[in-house]
This record gives sequence, structure tokens and C-alpha cells, in this order.
Amino acid sequence: MTTYRKKDEYTLEVEKPKEVLQPSKIEKETHTYDYGFLLNQKEAITKQRNEMITLKEKELAEVQELIDESNKLGITENLL
Repeated sequence: MTTYRKKDEYTLEVEKPKEVLQPSKIEKETHTYDYGFLLNQKEAITKQRNEMITLKEKELAEVQELIDESNKLGITENLL
């Protein structure tokens, strides 16, 4: 079970179960996170995600344009 604790005003401590090489043996793993770091990570990840979405939308538009042009020219899928 994951446990979340307030270490101080700016730090979150997270304790998670961690499986080791022996599947029947579980150890705990603890990490500490500065709150400002978490906010910066969220902002950076959101920016990366938005950039990726923009890139993929552009790629989809390009492919759709090729499909539309193929349709205009009567080109179809080879089902053989």
C-alpha cells in the first residue's frame, strides 16, 4: 500500500511497496519530493505532452490530406 506523508511544508514523502527478485518478498521504497520540483515537473511534462499532441495532429492532417487526394484520384486500398 502506498503511503503519502508531509515531510515539511515543501516536501512530500512517498513510500511504495517494491517487489525484489524474490516475488514473495516485498520491500518498501521511500522517496522525497520538493513541492516546487513537483510543480515544475508537472509544467514540463504538460508542455512536452502538448508539443507531442501538436506534432501528432500535424502528422494526422498530412496523412488525411494524402488520403483525400488519393480518393480524388480514385486510388483505393489493395486488398490482395
